Amino acid sequence: AAFLVLCVFFLTFTTAVPPSSCPNSQTFQDTPAASELWQQIRDGNYDYVKQQLEQDPCTVHIRSGDGRGPLWWAQEFKQNQIFHLLLQNGAQTDVTDFKGLRPQDMESNMNSDTTGGINLQGAIPESSASDAADIDLELRQAREQQRLDDERARREAQERIRAMQEEPE
Repeated sequence: AAFLVLCVFFLTFTTAVPPSSCPNSQTFQDTPAASELWQQIRDGNYDYVKQQLEQDPCTVHIRSGDGRGPLWWAQEFKQNQIFHLLLQNGAQTDVTDFKGLRPQDMESNMNSDTTGGINLQGAIPESSASDAADIDLELRQAREQQRLDDERARREAQERIRAMQEEPE
């Protein structure tokens, strides 16, 4: 009974799915799903991304052939709302692509124009210093939440092991 209560508690207060629960989170390959998600993030389709996350929470951990995923793309295309949505759904900020870049490193590497004449640097007004501070704060909060979630999951696993060891055979 205690195990069931712990499971219900954990599921009630945890919205993010850890990458270890997602079978393809460490598979870096270009797939139709990853390509579609990239396009929708590029186009700023918040509702599509939200719907995908609701249908499959593991969507937040998709990685394409270059090792990048939704958080990189949201940062690359300055889609702040989608970036925040991904963080709220457990996107990790401490992972790197094949070049060793983290999602938050993308801004400093966006000097090339790959959008057919649209300068991504100007896609959001330069008054985005407060946006950058907000994103930095949110990244720190997401890291702390991830640490707390990992710690809670570890404690719960230890409690389950103890409970199983104490059960009479």
